[in-house]
Amino acid sequence: PLKGDTPTIDLVLGYKKSNQSPILKLLLSRLDELVARVSKAH
Repeated sequence: PLKGDTPTIDLVLGYKKSNQSPILKLLLSRLDELVARVSKAH
């Protein structure tokens, strides 16, 4: 475990809205879940 303040990183994601990739859709849905979890923690 790290001591002191927890390090954070900014995540920036760019994509074309017309991209119908199932992998992209999965990634975006997981990112929404991650953001929600992090928001609850703060």
